Amino acid sequence: MKLSHSILALAMVFSAAPAFALEAGSSASAMQHTDHCGLPMGEGTVTALDVKTSKARIDHRPIAELDWDAMTMDFKASKGVDLSAFAAGDRVHFLLAEDEKSKSYRIEAMCSLDAPEGLHDACMGKMHETAMSAAEASGKPCAMEGMDHSTMPRMDHGNMKGMDHSKMDGMPKGEVTTAGPDGMKGMDHSQMPGMAPESAPAATDAAKPAADHSQH
Repeated sequence: MKLSHSILALAMVFSAAPAFALEAGSSASAMQHTDHCGLPMGEGTVTALDVKTSKARIDHRPIAELDWDAMTMDFKASKGVDLSAFAAGDRVHFLLAEDEKSKSYRIEAMCSLDAPEGLHDACMGKMHETAMSAAEASGKPCAMEGMDHSTMPRMDHGNMKGMDHSKMDGMPKGEVTTAGPDGMKGMDHSQMPGMAPESAPAATDAAKPAADHSQH
């Protein structure tokens, strides 16, 4: 009987995986932060770098603030961005600002998603400071309100497939893709309805372990 329950539970897990993958994708899209003083922010993977000319090619996810689809684009980086700290294959968050002269967008700040959590949070804090300075310079100052980066969700994109984009004349644009995770990591199936072990005793208030909020 227990064997049949285990098989049924395993089947439920795999059937639920696509739904979890879709939910993760929706959450990632919602991470297009609009609280950086109105400046758009993107997320993507660095595919090429030219440190001498301060240019980075990034395969980025859709950027709702600019109505951009997922594509590969070349960006000029501002003087404050040290591109030598990055390499092709790095997953990054990047802050964009419009260049009035070229009428294109340049990278004002960039943070590695693969950096240790403390460093990533510190970098994101500096990114917001950069956004505040840029907004003030443009005559539209903003205040740092409710920016607790320690509570930002850290998306695990390790299983995302690379997106293959074609080149176009002028500003490169790629094909819109809907690539998602190949698999699910770190799922705690004990919390799913009907998935609790049969032998698990009911926890009392005194025996309940302390909640771990480190991942919130």
